Amino acid sequence: MRDIPIIYSGPMVRALLDGRKTMTRRLAWRFDFSKTEVIEGGAHVSQKRPSPWQKVKPGDRLWVREGFRPVHSGDPSRGAKYLADVERDQTVWRPSIHMPRWASRLTLVVTATKVERLQDISEEDARAEGMPVNHNGEYYEPPPPSVDGWQGYGRASFSLLWSGLHGKKSWGANPEVVALTFTVHACNIDAMKAAA
Repeated sequence: MRDIPIIYSGPMVRALLDGRKTMTRRLAWRFDFSKTEVIEGGAHVSQKRPSPWQKVKPGDRLWVREGFRPVHSGDPSRGAKYLADVERDQTVWRPSIHMPRWASRLTLVVTATKVERLQDISEEDARAEGMPVNHNGEYYEPPPPSVDGWQGYGRASFSLLWSGLHGKKSWGANPEVVALTFTVHACNIDAMKAAA
């Protein structure tokens, strides 16, 4: 069992807290989409390296990094405030990449992994990714899957989110991704370890 940090945006943190997000997709290979030639059937990449996400296994734990600020200049005993919980204001927030382990409030326990092409995501899996969200990152209630068109509201929403995070060419490149399924635990990873 390994403990691995994972970064999430505010809307995805809210989806985790609401119980709408139980999956995530991360690139299986490291490469630059802006230098990718898109060909029929997927991306053609001359240089690629495996990403660390390929090594994640069931039982591994992911501690969520999100936008935050310490309540009192770095004193862990005083806790933290989280950007996903508030309307954006004039407060200076620290980016998720800088969140220390002590400030994390969410732990994800991986239950399954698979490698697949990005565009092979099913409507059901897209909804497990916390979709659909609108352009502001707010969740909306889509029609049931039986009413959806060929693309589906969840898949369409996920493709827009993916392109926003990885660049315009990233969806069309159809890269291999690691799809992780997990259970969400609303506690710090170290508190969870102590409770086990």
